[in-house]
Amino acid sequence: MSDECYCGYIKFQWKKSESHVVWTDKFYANLRDFKSVRETDNFVYVQVGHDAIRDNNHARDIIRMVRETGGWITRLDFYIDIAEHFDIETYYTYMLEQWKAKKGRERIGMPIFWTSPEGDTCYIGKRSSDRMLRVYDKRNEILKRKGVDIDFDLTRYECEIKRKAVRRYETLFMAGNERAILQDMAARWALPQICDNPEKMLPLESGRGPRDPLAFVRRYRNILSEAYSDSPAEFMCIIKDER
Repeated sequence: MSDECYCGYIKFQWKKSESHVVWTDKFYANLRDFKSVRETDNFVYVQVGHDAIRDNNHARDIIRMVRETGGWITRLDFYIDIAEHFDIETYYTYMLEQWKAKKGRERIGMPIFWTSPEGDTCYIGKRSSDRMLRVYDKRNEILKRKGVDIDFDLTRYECEIKRKAVRRYETLFMAGNERAILQDMAARWALPQICDNPEKMLPLESGRGPRDPLAFVRRYRNILSEAYSDSPAEFMCIIKDER
């Protein structure tokens, strides 16, 4: 079964104790490349970001190592890219109306609309909540950050999982059931399109090494080649820069 969404961020920790050494030589060697290790007198904290996670199997290997050395996961992010235009402002307005119509625990978090040079973003939920959604214009973000127009609409849907919700999503992910994660996102945040249009979902290419700054070119290579079909020289320049 192919991946239906991807793990883009993992945060985990261990409690230090004299009787249980969490820093095995093998694990520490693997963590050196992540550049996000923080230690206190009582705990060790590690963050593994998008650039360090090669694919879902690699993410599972990291989670498995955490479990085997007595640590636990405190945050997981999952995302999906859909090659389509999505009216983020209209979505925000709709979700805000839904939030106002409900009360108390029926609410899933007040939507926030944010506009920046990188495009529109809708947030639903707070940093302190168990689950938070981000929806944003990935095409415009790539254009502003990389200076390359990929020539097709692209929307990213990304959920941030923390606290009590982590164990459920971790179990689904480790079992290879990304479909259930995607369905949960779609139902919770009124996003049926992320489940109904699998042909528009962009696959993530696997690789042995860490992702490079132009990893998005690899991921969208097929679509880029079609977009630049009238100017193959320009496409080859992009691929050359990637290498």
